[in-house]
Amino acid sequence: YDADSVLQRFNEKFDPPNTVSAAVVRNVLILRGEASQQWLARVRLDAPKVPGIKSVDDTKVANLDERTFQRSKSVIENAFVYFLSDKDDIATEGFAALSRLPDEIRRCETAAKRVGLNVTLEILGYADAVGNLAKNVDLSQRRAHKVADFLSLCGFESTVLKPIGLGPAVKPTEVNKVVPELAQRRVSFKVIAQPATAAR
Repeated sequence: YDADSVLQRFNEKFDPPNTVSAAVVRNVLILRGEASQQWLARVRLDAPKVPGIKSVDDTKVANLDERTFQRSKSVIENAFVYFLSDKDDIATEGFAALSRLPDEIRRCETAAKRVGLNVTLEILGYADAVGNLAKNVDLSQRRAHKVADFLSLCGFESTVLKPIGLGPAVKPTEVNKVVPELAQRRVSFKVIAQPATAAR
Protein backbone atom coordinates (compact mmCIF):
# COMPACT_ATOMS: atom_id res chain seq x y z
CA TYR A 1 0.00 0.00 0.00
CA ASP A 2 1.12 3.51 -0.79
CA ALA A 3 1.62 5.37 2.53
CA ASP A 4 0.07 8.60 1.20
CA SER A 5 -3.14 6.92 0.03
CA VAL A 6 -3.38 4.94 3.31
CA LEU A 7 -3.01 8.21 5.22
CA GLN A 8 -5.66 9.85 3.06
CA ARG A 9 -8.08 6.98 3.79
CA PHE A 10 -7.33 7.31 7.50
CA ASN A 11 -7.91 11.09 7.45
CA GLU A 12 -11.23 10.69 5.58
CA LYS A 13 -12.48 8.03 7.99
CA PHE A 14 -11.30 9.50 11.30
CA ASP A 15 -11.19 13.25 10.67
CA PRO A 16 -8.24 13.89 13.05
CA PRO A 17 -8.43 17.06 15.16
CA ASN A 18 -6.03 19.78 14.02
CA THR A 19 -3.99 19.13 17.18
CA VAL A 20 -2.93 15.71 15.79
CA SER A 21 -0.44 14.91 13.06
CA ALA A 22 -0.41 11.44 11.50
CA ALA A 23 2.04 9.47 9.37
CA VAL A 24 2.13 5.89 8.08
CA VAL A 25 5.51 4.14 8.27
CA ARG A 26 5.77 0.42 7.39
CA ASN A 27 2.05 -0.19 8.00
CA VAL A 28 2.20 1.54 11.41
CA LEU A 29 0.04 4.61 11.94
CA ILE A 30 2.14 7.05 13.97
CA LEU A 31 0.27 9.81 15.78
CA ARG A 32 1.63 12.90 17.55
CA GLY A 33 -0.01 15.82 19.31
CA GLU A 34 -3.04 15.84 21.63
CA ALA A 35 -6.56 14.43 21.34
CA SER A 36 -9.61 13.46 23.38
CA GLN A 37 -10.02 10.02 24.92
CA GLN A 38 -13.06 9.35 22.73
CA TRP A 39 -11.21 9.98 19.46
CA LEU A 40 -8.14 7.99 20.59
CA ALA A 41 -10.30 5.02 21.64
CA ARG A 42 -12.02 4.95 18.24
CA VAL A 43 -8.69 5.12 16.40
CA ARG A 44 -7.14 2.34 18.53
CA LEU A 45 -10.10 0.11 17.80
CA ASP A 46 -10.82 0.84 14.14
CA ALA A 47 -7.66 2.19 12.47
CA PRO A 48 -6.10 -1.30 12.09
CA LYS A 49 -9.16 -2.19 9.93
CA VAL A 50 -8.04 0.39 7.35
CA PRO A 51 -6.15 -1.43 4.57
CA GLY A 52 -2.45 -0.62 4.94
CA ILE A 53 -2.55 -0.01 8.72
CA LYS A 54 -1.53 -2.96 10.88
CA SER A 55 -1.06 -1.15 14.19
CA VAL A 56 -1.28 2.26 15.86
CA ASP A 57 1.53 4.02 17.73
CA ASP A 58 -0.09 6.72 19.87
CA THR A 59 2.68 6.96 22.49
CA LYS A 60 3.39 10.56 21.39
CA VAL A 61 -0.23 11.71 21.79
CA ALA A 62 -1.27 13.53 24.95
CA ASN A 63 -4.73 12.52 26.13
CA LEU A 64 -6.57 15.82 26.71
CA ASP A 65 -9.14 14.26 29.05
CA GLU A 66 -6.39 12.62 31.12
CA ARG A 67 -4.59 15.98 31.31
CA THR A 68 -7.79 17.80 32.35
CA PHE A 69 -8.45 15.16 35.01
CA GLN A 70 -4.91 15.43 36.46
CA ARG A 71 -5.04 19.24 36.42
CA SER A 72 -8.44 19.35 38.18
CA LYS A 73 -7.35 16.70 40.68
CA SER A 74 -4.32 18.83 41.54
CA VAL A 75 -6.42 22.02 41.96
CA ILE A 76 -8.89 20.19 44.25
CA GLU A 77 -6.16 18.55 46.33
CA ASN A 78 -4.41 21.90 46.82
CA ALA A 79 -7.59 23.62 48.04
CA PHE A 80 -8.15 24.21 51.76
CA VAL A 81 -11.31 25.32 53.52
CA TYR A 82 -10.45 27.11 56.78
CA PHE A 83 -12.64 27.26 59.91
CA LEU A 84 -13.10 29.52 62.91
CA SER A 85 -11.33 28.54 66.11
CA ASP A 86 -13.09 25.80 68.08
CA LYS A 87 -16.12 25.87 65.72
CA ASP A 88 -17.43 24.12 62.64
CA ASP A 89 -18.18 27.55 61.12
CA ILE A 90 -16.35 28.21 57.87
CA ALA A 91 -14.00 31.22 57.95
CA THR A 92 -14.34 33.92 55.28
CA GLU A 93 -11.24 32.67 53.45
CA GLY A 94 -12.74 29.19 53.59
CA PHE A 95 -15.87 30.28 51.74
CA ALA A 96 -13.79 31.77 48.94
CA ALA A 97 -12.05 28.42 48.38
CA LEU A 98 -15.25 26.41 48.77
CA SER A 99 -17.22 28.49 46.26
CA ARG A 100 -14.65 27.69 43.54
CA LEU A 101 -14.71 23.94 44.17
CA PRO A 102 -18.02 22.72 42.65
CA ASP A 103 -17.03 23.70 39.08
CA GLU A 104 -13.62 22.11 39.51
CA ILE A 105 -15.10 18.88 40.92
CA ARG A 106 -17.54 18.69 37.99
CA ARG A 107 -14.69 19.21 35.53
CA CYS A 108 -12.71 16.48 37.30
CA GLU A 109 -15.66 14.04 37.29
CA THR A 110 -16.43 14.63 33.60
CA ALA A 111 -12.80 14.12 32.54
CA ALA A 112 -12.51 11.04 34.80
CA LYS A 113 -15.60 9.46 33.20
CA ARG A 114 -14.14 10.04 29.75
CA VAL A 115 -10.98 8.15 30.68
CA GLY A 116 -12.98 5.33 32.30
CA LEU A 117 -12.64 6.32 35.95
CA ASN A 118 -15.09 6.84 38.79
CA VAL A 119 -14.19 9.46 41.36
CA THR A 120 -14.78 9.59 45.12
CA LEU A 121 -13.92 12.76 47.00
CA GLU A 122 -12.47 12.28 50.47
CA ILE A 123 -13.20 15.35 52.59
CA LEU A 124 -10.59 15.40 55.35
CA GLY A 125 -11.43 17.45 58.44
CA TYR A 126 -8.77 18.65 60.90
CA ALA A 127 -8.66 20.54 64.19
CA ASP A 128 -5.76 22.29 65.91
CA ALA A 129 -3.91 20.46 68.67
CA VAL A 130 -5.30 22.68 71.45
CA GLY A 131 -7.67 20.99 73.90
CA ASN A 132 -9.13 17.54 74.39
CA LEU A 133 -8.35 14.90 71.70
CA ALA A 134 -11.85 13.36 71.62
CA LYS A 135 -13.36 16.82 71.27
CA ASN A 136 -10.96 17.64 68.43
CA VAL A 137 -11.78 14.41 66.59
CA ASP A 138 -15.50 15.25 66.88
CA LEU A 139 -14.84 18.83 65.70
CA SER A 140 -12.79 17.63 62.71
CA GLN A 141 -15.63 15.23 61.79
CA ARG A 142 -18.23 18.03 62.00
CA ARG A 143 -16.06 20.24 59.78
CA ALA A 144 -15.75 17.49 57.15
CA HIS A 145 -19.54 16.97 57.24
CA LYS A 146 -20.16 20.72 56.94
CA VAL A 147 -18.21 20.80 53.66
CA ALA A 148 -19.88 17.58 52.44
CA ASP A 149 -23.32 19.11 53.17
CA PHE A 150 -22.39 22.22 51.17
CA LEU A 151 -21.28 20.08 48.20
CA SER A 152 -24.48 17.98 48.45
CA LEU A 153 -26.48 21.20 48.15
CA CYS A 154 -24.47 21.94 44.98
CA GLY A 155 -25.87 18.73 43.50
CA PHE A 156 -23.13 16.18 44.20
CA GLU A 157 -24.23 12.64 45.09
CA SER A 158 -23.58 11.75 48.71
CA THR A 159 -22.04 8.45 47.46
CA VAL A 160 -19.26 10.49 45.81
CA LEU A 161 -18.49 12.44 49.02
CA LYS A 162 -16.67 10.79 51.91
CA PRO A 163 -16.30 13.07 54.98
CA ILE A 164 -13.56 11.87 57.36
CA GLY A 165 -12.58 13.50 60.65
CA LEU A 166 -8.87 13.10 61.35
CA GLY A 167 -8.56 15.03 64.61
CA PRO A 168 -5.57 17.33 65.19
CA ALA A 169 -3.66 18.35 62.07
CA VAL A 170 -0.36 18.19 63.95
CA LYS A 171 0.46 14.91 65.68
CA PRO A 172 2.12 15.08 69.13
CA THR A 173 5.38 13.82 67.55
CA GLU A 174 5.40 16.84 65.21
CA VAL A 175 4.83 19.63 67.72
CA ASN A 176 8.16 21.20 66.77
CA LYS A 177 6.80 21.57 63.23
CA VAL A 178 5.42 25.08 62.96
CA VAL A 179 2.01 24.97 61.32
CA PRO A 180 -0.03 28.19 61.60
CA GLU A 181 -3.18 27.66 63.68
CA LEU A 182 -5.49 28.65 60.82
CA ALA A 183 -3.87 26.04 58.59
CA GLN A 184 -4.57 23.39 61.24
CA ARG A 185 -8.30 24.27 61.38
CA ARG A 186 -9.07 23.13 57.89
CA VAL A 187 -10.69 20.69 55.53
CA SER A 188 -8.61 19.35 52.67
CA PHE A 189 -9.49 16.99 49.84
CA LYS A 190 -8.24 13.80 48.24
CA VAL A 191 -9.52 12.59 44.87
CA ILE A 192 -9.75 8.79 44.75
CA ALA A 193 -10.09 7.44 41.21
CA GLN A 194 -10.94 3.86 40.37
CA PRO A 195 -11.60 2.11 37.06
CA ALA A 196 -15.32 2.44 36.30
CA THR A 197 -15.62 -1.36 35.94
CA ALA A 198 -14.44 -1.84 39.55
CA ALA A 199 -17.30 0.29 40.88
CA ARG A 200 -20.15 -1.54 42.56
